[in-house]
Amino acid sequence: MPIMNRRQFLAALSAGATGGALSGCSSPLGSGASTPGVPTARDGTAAASGSASSESVNTGTQQTTARTATSEPAPSYYGVEFDRAIDVVADLGADPTGSDPIDDIIDEHYRDGTVLEFPPGSYLVERSHHFNSGENVDRWGMVGTGASRRDVQFVFPKGNETANPTDRHYVLNVQSGTDHVLADMTMQQTPDTVTGVGMILALSDGLHVENFEFAGFNPVGQYAPGSCIIAGLRDVSGVGTIKHFVATGGGVMDTYPHRRNAILCGAFHRGELRLLDHDIRNMGSNAHYTSNHRGCVRTEGCYFENNDNANIRISGGQSGGHPTKDSWAKDCTVVVDIDAAKDPPDGESYEFIRGIKCDYGEDALVEDTDVIYKSAPAAPFCVGVLHNHGKATFRNVRVRSDVDGIGPLFEGQPNGAPVVLENVRLTGTAGEFSRGRAALSLRQRDESIVRDSCVKLTGGNQNGIWFQGSEGCQIQNVSIDVPGEQILTDGAEPTLDAISDDGPCVGPVDLSDRYRRMRARVDS
Repeated sequence: MPIMNRRQFLAALSAGATGGALSGCSSPLGSGASTPGVPTARDGTAAASGSASSESVNTGTQQTTARTATSEPAPSYYGVEFDRAIDVVADLGADPTGSDPIDDIIDEHYRDGTVLEFPPGSYLVERSHHFNSGENVDRWGMVGTGASRRDVQFVFPKGNETANPTDRHYVLNVQSGTDHVLADMTMQQTPDTVTGVGMILALSDGLHVENFEFAGFNPVGQYAPGSCIIAGLRDVSGVGTIKHFVATGGGVMDTYPHRRNAILCGAFHRGELRLLDHDIRNMGSNAHYTSNHRGCVRTEGCYFENNDNANIRISGGQSGGHPTKDSWAKDCTVVVDIDAAKDPPDGESYEFIRGIKCDYGEDALVEDTDVIYKSAPAAPFCVGVLHNHGKATFRNVRVRSDVDGIGPLFEGQPNGAPVVLENVRLTGTAGEFSRGRAALSLRQRDESIVRDSCVKLTGGNQNGIWFQGSEGCQIQNVSIDVPGEQILTDGAEPTLDAISDDGPCVGPVDLSDRYRRMRARVDS
């Protein structure tokens, strides 16, 4: 894809601000056209007009009230009611062509009860905006009013040349307050590999990020913050949501730790963070880095593809974690197929890719999730619980690997705390394990349980399950069909009950009905 300079890029935006795909917006999620000045529903159809003093526009999960000359009822977005809605173009004279910056508008209107509405267009942000003085602004937001999040684009100088420093260009850095809404818009970084921005959203309660995209290439640390969004809730009772988040434009460049995460849950997090229906692909580092915190993170319905380092990196919170809520990842799909990945820049390559990694915590749950390896560089495991993570449960999880040099498919590293696997299916060819001696390896994981599960591998001479230095473990109703030994023990004597080699063992199929339903939900 040819790289446009900023002048060419802004000219393209100005020529078609309300329709058509833009550079860096290669995600399959559909975009809809809209007509400036005409209220539209989220499906792209024009809202009915009439002579009433106000009209209600229903946009799915969002319900807002359009203002007229005779009435200005309190607007509401994503469950947050505001005192005032300000159209940044009509009311404040913002430039929707991306030529003149809107930085002063953001600074001057960051105050209680205010939502800034952005009509379809492109908006230039030249500098970072730090709101972390403890002023505790409540009920504030920025929302796009187009039919698609791509109708409203935030654009930036090439290489962040006007930001100070250029490698820390934070569109927003908010570290106090409650009920902030950021919705229905795109951060357009372009494909130039040197323009990248980020956000820090560390609220006490009420984080609402909805239908939000980081488009274009995600640069390395020299050119951008280390994560698209750093998020969390400072209060233990706080709840926040990031829903329909999309980042698919690539980011494989340089080496770890210089590469970039999509979502990072900060160590300050103590409340509950919900990550719902994300589509994250081709990131240079973790798609979700949600370990090493003291709260709760709940990931559901997300699709991850070819994200280096780890696709799902999760923990139940350290130092006891959240007092009443557990962390989990549910109903997710991870696909690793670098042969079909979006091409990284010349000379760049993937380093190692882990499907799911549990670290820095305890009591994490992974449920109803598929992990599929089709082609990949060597990696220590497909799914693993690290030595610094305590108890973890995996239920209705399917892992398939047809890649040599990655193994085991599941690993529990030495810790002492149990790992529970229920209805876990490990399948594929998966030859020449680079680490471990079996498809499922549990080392110093006392009281671990493998129940109602199966292992079926067909390549090389792999073994099935290996217990090392683990006391009081149980294997119940498990089918193990492998070329090597079914069960290996080293300093362990697990209890065996109903072990066979001919049980059904159906792994994930990425064209299954479940997969198609998930893609349809993420693409909606």
